[in-house]
Amino acid sequence: MRDGDLWNRLNKTEQEELLDTLEESGDPENLLDHEAMKSKHQKWL
Repeated sequence: MRDGDLWNRLNKTEQEELLDTLEESGDPENLLDHEAMKSKHQKWL
C-alpha cells in the first residue's frame, strides 16, 4: 500500500469525519482515560 491509498478510498463524508475526529482529539476533554477503558472492557481483553 502506498501513501495516500487509504485516504483516496474514503468518500468525501468519511474524509470530513476523519478530519473532524482528528481536530476533536486535540481537546483533552474529549479523550478517554486508558485505565478506565481497560477496566470497562476487561472481559474482552
